Amino acid sequence: MRYEILTMLFAARCLWDGYSSPVSPAEGRTRDVFLESFLLHYRNLRDFLCPRLKQQDKDPARDNVLASDFLDLGMAQNMADPAVLGRDRTRINKMLAHISYKRAEYKRRGEDRWFVQTMCHEMLKGLEGFMARLAEVAPHRRGWFFRSEFLERSLAALPEEGCYTSTTTTDISITALELTEDPREPSGTS
Repeated sequence: MRYEILTMLFAARCLWDGYSSPVSPAEGRTRDVFLESFLLHYRNLRDFLCPRLKQQDKDPARDNVLASDFLDLGMAQNMADPAVLGRDRTRINKMLAHISYKRAEYKRRGEDRWFVQTMCHEMLKGLEGFMARLAEVAPHRRGWFFRSEFLERSLAALPEEGCYTSTTTTDISITALELTEDPREPSGTS
């Protein structure tokens, strides 16, 4: 999970809020690569926190690692709000994971923008909620994840503005977040 979170945040640092896919006019492919990386890791974390969204699929993978696994619930449970994290589920799947005619339709309707700041904020809030529940139910497992302070600093570094419906392109800045540090709990801490 650390890799997923760090890579999502790193890619977000390299994008504008409201970045379109594909970009027009083309400015090179670097931002496209960062956008695809961001969306891929966002999607992985969404499925980790909200596995019941995936149950809509015909053949969901039964070996996926789920947040609810760490709480010994015995069955897949959503650990974040699926209405929030699942908002762009179909669009992410069609625009990122599948070669689809829907891509052109999304572009034609102006639904090709990704509001990275908002998506990061919502994901970090979901992860924060999961970590709080983990601290209550299975504190001995917290060392497998991030320190709470890391998620708090990450959230504080993201402005709450950059609304989902905004079309402004403001540079995402996570300057308060130091991605070179090791955000894990010390291994002996419970």
